[in-house]
Amino acid sequence: MLNSTLTLEEYAVQEVKSLNGNESSLKKIISLIKKLKRQDAKAAAADDSVMTPEDKQRILDDIKEGLREMELVKRGKATSRPVSALLNEL
Repeated sequence: MLNSTLTLEEYAVQEVKSLNGNESSLKKIISLIKKLKRQDAKAAAADDSVMTPEDKQRILDDIKEGLREMELVKRGKATSRPVSALLNEL
């Protein structure tokens, strides 16, 4: 049982240690831990790939601005910079 002097991690380790010698149970625990880690990794990846409507709008606005600038360059009303100059800014 978890008490106030143990952290959750310490409690988990203590419970696993209590299975010392029970190879079948230890293998099951390892399998479950691996499964949980895969689920956590998938959830983290899904969270990273979710874009808010504001993020999408900002990206679209940036693309539109870039296309407007390209059109001005084509018309001779603006000048472009070499890619190397842009990369040097980064």
